[in-house]
Amino acid sequence: MAAKQQERIKSLSVDPLMAIRTHHDIGGKGAKADNYSIWVSQWIGGRIRIIDHYTAQGQPLSAHANWLKMRGYENAEIVLPHDGDNNGGPAETWRDAWKNAGFQSVRVIPNQGEGAAMYRIEQARRWFPRMEFDAENTEVGRVSLGMYAPKISKETGADLGPNHDLYSHDADAFGLMACDYKEPSTFVAPTRARFGTMA
Repeated sequence: MAAKQQERIKSLSVDPLMAIRTHHDIGGKGAKADNYSIWVSQWIGGRIRIIDHYTAQGQPLSAHANWLKMRGYENAEIVLPHDGDNNGGPAETWRDAWKNAGFQSVRVIPNQGEGAAMYRIEQARRWFPRMEFDAENTEVGRVSLGMYAPKISKETGADLGPNHDLYSHDADAFGLMACDYKEPSTFVAPTRARFGTMA
């Protein structure tokens, strides 16, 4: 993995002065439900510092909320995919449910339309060089990212887009984070021309 070779997988700590963001892929309750996945990050100085990861199957929203609170993320922003505003969540909507759980900042990313899955992948690739990962807290999520693969047609061999499986929920939440990322207006990427080379 390029991040490991570039020493971007390491021990990270939370900066208490910076916002904490959590990006979600919504799951359900029950043994056959999709996993609920969360990536926790801080965006600091042109870097996406991914400090934690969570995934659980078949658990109620209270379990997800309690995990965030126990980890010290009770003031984090909750960022949901477009179905966060759909009916059928644990309250009127998932947005409402997270607010009822005590999280004041809850935001829903609009539906990105046709090709949304590929757009998430493209944005994840675009911003990946900016990402740092906590070595211990994100290990399970990084495995999921490595296992994320396309669905191939048995009849034609055609790529049918991302496969919906055990790993795709972590990947979808990760892609949502990448789509949501905003580059700071004052950030200047280092270049050889600007900084020269080191002997």
